[in-house]
Parts: sequence; C-alpha cells; structure tokens
Amino acid sequence: SEYKLSSSPTEHESSDLLSPSQMESSTVTKTTLPNHDGTETEPTEFEKNRKRYQDLIDTFPHVKGWRPKNPLIEYGGYWFLRPRL
Repeated sequence: SEYKLSSSPTEHESSDLLSPSQMESSTVTKTTLPNHDGTETEPTEFEKNRKRYQDLIDTFPHVKGWRPKNPLIEYGGYWFLRPRL
C-alpha cells in the first residue's frame, strides 16, 4: 500500500478543520477573557480554597523542618536513622 501526499485536505480532514470565525468563537469565551474594565468579580471556589490554604501554610513554623537532622542510611532497600542501627 502506497501513501499519497497531497496539499489539499481530504473530505474527512476538511470536516475536522475550523474556519477562522469558528476558531475565534470556540476559543474566546467569557472565562478566558481578562477583566479589563477594573471591576472586581467574585472569587471562584478554587481561589477561595487557595487563599484559605495559603493563609494556613503561612501559620506553620518556618524555622524547624519536619525531618530529623540525623543522617539517613540506606540498607537493603530501606532507609534507617543512624542511631537506630
């Protein structure tokens, strides 16, 4: 079986192509446009949760880490703390 190269799209391919006016109307929606008029909008549920979690993270201690400072040693595919060996 030979493959033919053609510069014009086949009937199947042409049905998948969008005209420029269709592309504009399909890609530009109310949610993708930035707010240029300067009015504030209601924050979305995601933005509310993000702010809430960011405020919670800001309250965590920043000086002390969660991991012990003892060196970890790998043995047999497992990680051990040095004092426990």
